[in-house]
Formats: sequence, structure tokens, C-alpha cells
Amino acid sequence: MRYMRVLTLGIVAFASAATMLLGQGNQEAANLTKEGIEASRAKDWDKAITAFRKAAQLEPHYVPNLASALQQRATVYVGQKKFQEAVADYSEALKIKSDDPDAYERRAYAEMQLKDYDKALSDYNQAIKLSPQEAKYYQVRALIYQNKGNLKAALADTEKTLQLDPNNVDAQSRRKFLDAKLHGARRQCHCHPARSGIRTHRHPRLRIQRRRRQSRRFVASSKRAPGAFVFPGAQAVAGSLPGTRAASIVVQS
Repeated sequence: MRYMRVLTLGIVAFASAATMLLGQGNQEAANLTKEGIEASRAKDWDKAITAFRKAAQLEPHYVPNLASALQQRATVYVGQKKFQEAVADYSEALKIKSDDPDAYERRAYAEMQLKDYDKALSDYNQAIKLSPQEAKYYQVRALIYQNKGNLKAALADTEKTLQLDPNNVDAQSRRKFLDAKLHGARRQCHCHPARSGIRTHRHPRLRIQRRRRQSRRFVASSKRAPGAFVFPGAQAVAGSLPGTRAASIVVQS
């Protein structure tokens, strides 16, 4: 989708926050953290996670480093289409830091690639709970609702998206589509006797031909549905992974 930024698989941004003097705290944990940072710079996320995990066991205030490295490795897994592994890393990171709405969004992206739309929906619910003013969360949740067939909920989320982001072209297009599906069909039902349940005396063959034409039109309109996900094989959500700010690593000097 246009609002999503393409996430490049770059190195974590390191913040050299020297909050403790040398000799204070656990020196072994500090050494392991520096080892994890070097591994991160080399994009060796397995080695970095191992080092950060050991450091976190020795000094709890290093735990956020582990969460950051797990999310970075999960990003790599997504790029490799290893979505199960990505979900596992995001889940472990969320156990460490459960108040990160972007982490829920990124895990939802991987879950959608696995066609686990119920879990993806749950993650977007949590992201919205943590950040209720973020328009993109409502926009993607509307897509999930649309693909699950809940058009009323999809329209409600699309309206909320436009309330927060009035110039969102994709949401404007989707609102027209959903409104036509929900309200246009109802208006047609009231004005056409055959669609309102009134008996007609058309020949059975003509009714069959009419139904076939309606079916073909419905399939064609579904293909034109704005923002609809196509699984598998297509570039989901316009081929971009939800963006995120680079995580910081705590360095003890």
C-alpha cells in the first residue's frame, strides 16, 4: 500500500548511551553486548541474538537489545519468505516488549502471508489499542475484514482511516467500492422486481442466462476491488513490509 514505507534490511542504529561508569554493573554482560553489536554490524543476527540473550540473562536492563535483534532477524526471515520463523522471532520480541504497536503490525504481515487472517486481525486489534490514532492500522484491518467478507466492518475501518487521514486516496477508493457493495445492491433490490423477491414469468432459460451474467460481473468487479489481497504469489500489501524506526542498542562503557 502507498502509505507503507519499504523496510530496507539495514543495520540497527546504535545509541552509545554511556549511563554507567566503567567497573559498575556486570562487565561480562557489557562485553557480551559489545560482541552482539559487532555481530549486528556484520548482519550476523544469529550470533548477535546469542550474545544479547546471554547479556540479558546477566543484566536485565540489556533485555531490549535482545528484542531489537530478534525483530531485525525476523525482518530478514520475511525477506527470505520464512514467515513461520519470522512470526516466532516477533512473538519472542513481543514477550519482552509487549507495548510496541509496530511489532504487532509486522507480525500481522507475516501471519497474512501464512493466510492466518484471524491472528493477523488480532494483532491489528492490539496495535490499534496501543496506538488508536494511527490511520494505517485501520486501513489494513479494513482489508482483512474485506477479505473475510465482513464488509460492514471494513467500511467502518475505512471511514475511521479517512477521519484520521482525509487525503488517503486508497481509502477514498475503497469507501466507494464498499459503499457500492453494501448500499448499491440494496437500492437495486428495491427497484428491480426480480431482485426484490417478486415472482416473474420469465422463461427458466432466461433466468439462468441472467444469473450467469450476474456471476461474471461479480467476478470481474471482485478483481477490480481496491486494495484486495491476492494470495498466494502476489506482492501482498503492495509488496512492502510495514516500516519501522530503527531500534536502539544500549551500550555500557
